[in-house]
Amino acid sequence: MNSNKKSRKEVLVENRIHKLKKIISKAEKEKNNELILEATEAIAFIECSWNQRFTDDYLEQEMKLVCNRTRPEQGLKENKNKVCIFHDGFGVDMWSGLMYIYVSALLSLGYQIIYITNEDKKDSQPEFHKAMEGENIVYEYYQMCGMNRIRQAADIDYIIKKYTPSIAFLYIPPWDTSSILAYSWNENIKRFFINATDHTFWVGKSAFDVCIEFRNYGAAISEQYRKIAHKQIAILPFYPVVNQNIEFQGFPFQTEGYKILFSGGAPYKTYDKNNSYFKMVDSVLSKHRDVIFIYAPQSSELRCKEVKAKYPDRFFTVEKRKDLFQVLKRVYAYISTYPIMGGLMTQYAVVAGKYPFTVWNEDAQGLVLGEDERTLFYDTIEDMENDLDKALDNEEYLCQKEKKLEGRVISEVEFRRELAKIIKYDESKYKVLQVDGDVNYLQRTMKERFGYSYICNRAISRDESRPQLLKYFPILFLKKEFQVACILLKDIFARKKSCE
Repeated sequence: MNSNKKSRKEVLVENRIHKLKKIISKAEKEKNNELILEATEAIAFIECSWNQRFTDDYLEQEMKLVCNRTRPEQGLKENKNKVCIFHDGFGVDMWSGLMYIYVSALLSLGYQIIYITNEDKKDSQPEFHKAMEGENIVYEYYQMCGMNRIRQAADIDYIIKKYTPSIAFLYIPPWDTSSILAYSWNENIKRFFINATDHTFWVGKSAFDVCIEFRNYGAAISEQYRKIAHKQIAILPFYPVVNQNIEFQGFPFQTEGYKILFSGGAPYKTYDKNNSYFKMVDSVLSKHRDVIFIYAPQSSELRCKEVKAKYPDRFFTVEKRKDLFQVLKRVYAYISTYPIMGGLMTQYAVVAGKYPFTVWNEDAQGLVLGEDERTLFYDTIEDMENDLDKALDNEEYLCQKEKKLEGRVISEVEFRRELAKIIKYDESKYKVLQVDGDVNYLQRTMKERFGYSYICNRAISRDESRPQLLKYFPILFLKKEFQVACILLKDIFARKKSCE
C-alpha cells in the first residue's frame, strides 16, 4: 500500500485552494485587487484550520503587488513620539485574548493609545471601556464599507495619518487583508505584530517590522517555516487578565462533599477519532465517586452525551464563566483539553494555584516559565489519568505538585518592562533560542479534526461576505441566498403573529 497516497480530504482541500489560486491568477491579470484580497482571505481561512502549512509565498507576493498598486500617494510626514496605534482585529472584551494586557502596559509606559477596531465592534467591549475610563486613549472605528477591503484599508490609513503615531501594534486574525494592506502602506511607522496565533497559518509578513512571539516554539515556526528573519523576532510571554473583583457566582448544583475537576475550551480541542478525552473523564468518574466534573462552556458540539447520561449528578456542562478565576480557586484541579490543550486556561489555572493536568505536545511549549516546564506535563493521556488518580486519593501529594507552580507566569510589572525593551531595542530578556519547531503532532491533530465542508464553504460565504468571490461558487451563493430568505420569512411571520 502506498503510504504517500493522499486522503480524500487532502485532495478536496488542495483542489479548493488550487481553484482559489486560479481565481487570484485571473484577477491579477485583470488587476482586480478586491477579488485578489477576497480569494486570499478565503485561502488563509482554510489554511488556518487545515494547518499543514504556515505561510504561502504566492499569497504574500500577491499582497505586495496589491499594496504597490493601491498605495496612497502621500505618506505620513511626521511621527509623534508618544502616540501609539493599537489595532485590534478581534474586538473582544478585556477578559479574552491579549488586547488588554498590551494596551494597559503601553498606557503605563506613557503612550497615548489610538485604539482602532471595526465599527461592528463598537458596542461589544463594555468592560474594556469601563476599565479605560480616565486613561489617555482615543477610540477610532474604521468603516466596513460594504466589505470592500481596499476602502477599509483606506479608512484605516486615514485614521493612522490623522494621529501621526510613531509606533503601531497589530493584533489581527490570520486572514485580515485590509489591515495588512493599510500597515504595509505605512512603512515609516515602527510596526509590531503580536503573533497570537503562532501555531497556525497566516498572511501579512509585509505589514510589520518586529514579530512578537510569546514563546520559543512560535518563534521557531516563524523562523523555520515562515522564513521570518531571526532579527525580526522578539519573545514576550503573556499573562491572563484576572478579574479579582468579581464575586463567585456559585454552581447551579450541589457540590458540598465533592472534589471538583474543572475543564473548558472550544469543543474541537477535545476531538480525536477515539473520543479519548471524554473516555478519560468517564474512567475518572467511575473510579472516584466523590468527584464532580465540570466543563465550560456548554455546546451541542461536545462529544459527551454518553458520559453525561451515565453520570447525571456528577458530570455538568455550564455556560462560559465571567467569574472564571473564582471558579478555579474553588476547584480541586484543572484538567486541560486533549488532544489540543488550552493555553490561556492553563495559565489561569497556574495563577489560581491549581495544578494543570495536561498532556504534553509541541503546542504546550512555552506556556509556563522555567527550563523544567516539560516535567509539569504528561507523555500520554493514560499517564495523566494515573497521576490524577493518585492526586485525587492523596491531597498532600497534590499540594506538593502545586508548590512547583510559583513564578511560572510572567508578572504584569515584568511584562511592561520587557515590552519597553522590545519597543526600544527590538528584543527582550527572553532570548530567541534555536529550538526544534517540530510540528508533526500539531499537523496530524489539525488534519484529523478538519471538517472540509464546514470550513471550505464558510471560507467563501462567511458572515462578512465576499461578494466577488461568490460568483465563482454559484451553488454556495444560492444556498446563502436561500438561508437569508428563510431568516427574513421567519422574521416576517414572527412579527405578523405578534400583531394578531
